[in-house]
Amino acid sequence: ERMGAPYISGESEASPLTERGYRWFFRTTQSSRTQARDFFTFLRDLNKSQATPIKTIAVVHENTLWGQEFAKSVAAYFGEFNEFQPSIVVGYQQGTADVTSEVQRLIAAKPDAVFHASYDAEAILFARTYKQFNFSPRGVLAIGAAFGSSAFREALGPDANYFFVREHWSRDLSSRNPLVAQVGKMYRDRYGKDMDGTPARAFTAMMVLADAINRAGSTDPAKIRDALASTRIAPDAMIMPWEGVQFDKTGQNVLTRGIFVQTLDGAPKMVWPSDQAATKLVWPRPAWR
Repeated sequence: ERMGAPYISGESEASPLTERGYRWFFRTTQSSRTQARDFFTFLRDLNKSQATPIKTIAVVHENTLWGQEFAKSVAAYFGEFNEFQPSIVVGYQQGTADVTSEVQRLIAAKPDAVFHASYDAEAILFARTYKQFNFSPRGVLAIGAAFGSSAFREALGPDANYFFVREHWSRDLSSRNPLVAQVGKMYRDRYGKDMDGTPARAFTAMMVLADAINRAGSTDPAKIRDALASTRIAPDAMIMPWEGVQFDKTGQNVLTRGIFVQTLDGAPKMVWPSDQAATKLVWPRPAWR
């Protein structure tokens, strides 16, 4: 900001990044605040088909800015979605090696659903501890890729099934957009593994920046910044399931849209929105034993 250099973020979700009045910062992905709303929208939609509706929600979050902002964002939406009630909020130290006490608190609270903000290592640890103590809420829904990542699936095998991830991207989108299959193949050829939401967002941010530089016709920072501010990218020109890319005055892309992915038979499948779903979701999740 001091240097007057355009800065574009494809993956960072902490809400304050676009709330501090920065002129040179742009974010293509959603913030934690707007992503949190998708969780409630998903459950409200799901409740329409449930004989016993989901009511109580627990939140588990790591204690860096990302996790804390997600927990705050969730808390702010209970007023708007008043059919749901907060159950318990469980924070933990990122890098912890034991989450027994955290899981015991969840067991005592008996929430219908759990919202998670965790990175890979702790997501794996929580899932194993959930199984150890047979903690089986009707659904575990995560923000970020951790509960649906390849690392998570490889570490847990069949135990990775049935977790939901509020995602930004899915390979299932390739049935509607040939760009998804093309870029996904390029990624696998380069890195030897399948693309997931994080590299998909990084790729998209880089392409948005390249588009702005091309339109600016210059490497002058101010011209690139102005080109970013005037960005208009249509949904069929990107690999994301968004309505496009267009920045508001804070630098936030206002045309993002979230999806939910569930791991089924060892593979992530897009299950919501229902009009784009690749398969039917499994709810409630089966008990561990």
